[in-house]
Amino acid sequence: MNHRVRLLPLIMAAFAAVIPVASAEAQTGQLNPTHYWTYHIDNVATSADPVEAGDQFVPLVNLYPLTLQRLLNPTWKTHGPVVHAPSDTVTHYDWWDVPNRPEPRTVIIDNQFDTNLPIQIYELDFLLTPTRKSLTPSPLPPITDKNHYLCYRAQGSSPGLDVILRDQFHEQGQLVASLTYFCNPCWKRHSGVYYPIQDTVTHLALYRLEIPGFGPRYPYLTDQFVNNWYTSVRQYPDEYLVVPTYKHEPTSTNKASWGRIKATYQ
Repeated sequence: MNHRVRLLPLIMAAFAAVIPVASAEAQTGQLNPTHYWTYHIDNVATSADPVEAGDQFVPLVNLYPLTLQRLLNPTWKTHGPVVHAPSDTVTHYDWWDVPNRPEPRTVIIDNQFDTNLPIQIYELDFLLTPTRKSLTPSPLPPITDKNHYLCYRAQGSSPGLDVILRDQFHEQGQLVASLTYFCNPCWKRHSGVYYPIQDTVTHLALYRLEIPGFGPRYPYLTDQFVNNWYTSVRQYPDEYLVVPTYKHEPTSTNKASWGRIKATYQ
């Protein structure tokens, strides 16, 4: 038998190993379809608890002090004839501002607005923590089996599309403007407790909304930093539509030489 024929599988395996692919870390699991709509929090909370977190961009970062700025409410989104319903109406998110940290890079995203869209990442900006929201005092413990997210200031294209958003508080038509933030699933360690990433697939893209004022409403919020925090929330510029998103890494610029691979096996 021709030795080159027998070595063909080895050649092809080596070729596959060194040729860069468009998404070495492409996500192939199930995307959580839940969208969110942001609200400003009037009486902000602060936390000086030592907190560590890490994601694909930042292996380890100290996040304290934290300042509670916004609430993310699950929302129904209607875009043309399609209605995207949240799969989880219990889990909300608290938006905690953290000390900024530059993290420049480019990633590729796919979601309902764009496919293979390059976006620019600039700096770490806030942490999202899974949260319970109630309109009456709630004795339930914090949510511990959902993702945390590290969120970065970003820049991407503007869909320029009209959608209708509806949540527990109100319904309103919105113009979806520029992509402004991007969030990675992250692990978090707080008060000696480690919270692993629960869902590696679902990332979040935040699009600025052209929105009039709304509110206030008066919920109680419980996460791992606040318990039954009574506050008022309202909407005023800027608010955001939070869209579930796949993240890919851009194609590597390293060049592989097919000639070198062939020469190895001749």
